[in-house]
Amino acid sequence: MANAKERVQHRAIFVPVKPYEPLLLGSASLLVMWLLLLWMYRRKLFLRI
Repeated sequence: MANAKERVQHRAIFVPVKPYEPLLLGSASLLVMWLLLLWMYRRKLFLRI
């Protein structure tokens, strides 16, 4: 029973974030892509199209 209560409290932390979930997901994706491109630029890895 205590374990179930801990799970509910853990989920309660993210309830106010729920409306902003698409924004946060998009921001996180953009950050990962930007870091990947920065890493490629610093190592002079350029792709020819």
